[in-house]
Amino acid sequence: MNLKKINLCQHLDEVGETYGEHMRASAGIGLKLLAASIAQFVHAIFPFVCPPLKTDVRSLIEFLSERAPTARKKDNQQGKGQ
Repeated sequence: MNLKKINLCQHLDEVGETYGEHMRASAGIGLKLLAASIAQFVHAIFPFVCPPLKTDVRSLIEFLSERAPTARKKDNQQGKGQ
């Protein structure tokens, strides 16, 4: 149990987020990927329907790279004046 808690705290420190901030960021990424998955399935069945709301592959790559742990840590440090 303590080992898991240490790993959790270490990861939160690595990205410079509190538990709540990390949960919000991770949930947002998960919801975006869920929407993208649904959009891609619709596109697979109906190729003439383009994936909406920036759920195409290029937009997702950009979205994920902006929200990678290293990018979030940099943003968090700038926001906290570190």
